[in-house]
Amino acid sequence: MSPEEAIRKLEGGEIGECLLVPVRIERGRTSREVNFSIILSCPSGESMEPVVDGLYRRDDGSGRFSWVEFRYRPLVRFSGNGTLDLVEAGLTETLFIHLRGLIGPGGAFHVVYGAEPHQFFKETSEGLKKGFPPPLTPLGYELWKCGFRWFKDWYFPEGWLEGSMKLQATLPLNAELAQERSKEMQEEVERFVRRVNAGMVVREKTLERALSRARELGLFPRENMALGRS
Repeated sequence: MSPEEAIRKLEGGEIGECLLVPVRIERGRTSREVNFSIILSCPSGESMEPVVDGLYRRDDGSGRFSWVEFRYRPLVRFSGNGTLDLVEAGLTETLFIHLRGLIGPGGAFHVVYGAEPHQFFKETSEGLKKGFPPPLTPLGYELWKCGFRWFKDWYFPEGWLEGSMKLQATLPLNAELAQERSKEMQEEVERFVRRVNAGMVVREKTLERALSRARELGLFPRENMALGRS
C-alpha cells in the first residue's frame, strides 16, 4: 500500500458524530512520504480548518517503523460560529487510534505541542518542562492509552516543522517489549513520586491532575507507596 492510499483509507473514520475527510494529500520529498490535511465532516457541516496537518512516511508494505509527524487542533470551528472541542468531548483517543492505523509495530507519532494555544498542549508543555513522565501529561496520557510505550521529548527538534517542540511516542514491536516498557515507565513514575514526596516538585493543580492520570493508567508499581504526601 502506498502512503497516499493509506491516508485515503482514513476517510469516513468516525469521530463521535463526525467523519474524517482527507482534503490534501501531496507527495513529500520521496515516494514514501506524503503531506496531508484532514478535516471533520459533522452534522453542523465541515470544519473550517484541519483537525490534523501532517507528514506521513511509510517505510514498507506492512507499515512497520513508519511514522506520522503532525499538528493536532483539538478545537475546530464551523461556519455560523459553531465549534467542537475534541478534548472536552473525549474524542482525542478516538482520533489518535484512527491515525495509529497508519503505522505498525515500531512505528511512531511525533506530535507538535510547543506554542500551541489549546490548554491540552499548554499543560503538556508545562508538565514536560517540570520533568513529569510523559504519560502524566495530557498528550502523553492519550498516547499511552493508544498503546504507545516509549517517549522522547524533542525540545530542540529537527525535520518537518523544525523549531516546533514535539513529543515522540513509539509503539512496541511485540508484547514482550510492551511489558518491558511498561515496567520501565512504572519505575520512572515511582522516581517522580519520590521527588514529589521529598518536596522537590511544587504542589499545584497541574501536579494533582498528573498524579490522577498515573493512578488511572495503573503506573504505580507499589500499592503501599505514599502518593504525593507532603
